[in-house]
Amino acid sequence: MFNKIKGLDSYPLEVAGSRSEDDRAAYFNRVCRERKDMTICIVAEYGTREDRGLILCSDWKASTALGSSETSYKQHFLPHNWYALGAGSESDILSFVALLKLEFDAVKEINETNVQSLIRGAIQKRKNQKADEYISSKFGVSYKDFIDIGKTKFPEELFRAAFTEVSRIDLGADLIVAGFNNLQLPLICEATNDGVHIRDNFATIGEGAYLATSVFRHRQYHGVEDLNRAIYVVYEAKRYAERVGSVGTQTLLRVLRENDTHPINVNGEGIEFLASQFTEYGPQPIYDIPFEDKFLGNGQILIAKRNTASA
Repeated sequence: MFNKIKGLDSYPLEVAGSRSEDDRAAYFNRVCRERKDMTICIVAEYGTREDRGLILCSDWKASTALGSSETSYKQHFLPHNWYALGAGSESDILSFVALLKLEFDAVKEINETNVQSLIRGAIQKRKNQKADEYISSKFGVSYKDFIDIGKTKFPEELFRAAFTEVSRIDLGADLIVAGFNNLQLPLICEATNDGVHIRDNFATIGEGAYLATSVFRHRQYHGVEDLNRAIYVVYEAKRYAERVGSVGTQTLLRVLRENDTHPINVNGEGIEFLASQFTEYGPQPIYDIPFEDKFLGNGQILIAKRNTASA
């Protein structure tokens, strides 16, 4: 059966040589899981004396090994008017966000002194949930009971192997968590398997993140931007990210201003305007570059100065 599935004709050696069909099934399930529901999510802060806020941007695409559709809503409301944008498995995102809502709802305010610990609390609870799901499905006991009595009740090799598998469980989802502190200053946090980090100016997650980040670097984005330039840079970053196949072409772009209770959507006319600006200011086609043979050879090597002004 498994040898007939496209993309699974070459197993890792330890799977191919396994005596257990369950191991091969687990490998198949893991491959499908790793392929699904990736995306692009972007949050950027902007601000002048007159106007300050956050720009939230995501696509709508959800993908699996069986197909894709642009129907996935990826911007989730949190208590205290914060937002979480998620990339990864939709079920893992929703479970993570549900725990994060509980953490946020338990405090009176959110600021730079407690936001990371609140997110870490949700991560710990989610990992415990996933560990409990894995152990209970495999052995019929809770993860807590497995830790308490497993070493004496199960063979040492089996216990060690299961414990190793639990240590490898990841969140299955990355989040950007953003909002305003008690002084109405924007805060952006990025939560992944590598930890929780406060980001300056912007954050990107998903398979298209590296392309989106390159735009912010190229545009020398620093957050002290007026909305006009900031929202174009965010849109341009999203369009660059679309070069990754798992990123959808439809865009949800919203502006959350300080003291506002709800973000404002950029409507269809606004998206069309940004698309026209991208056509003018984005990457241009290359036709004929008049590089001549005389530029090649063993002549003196010069380090030419170039204009480094911000694009």
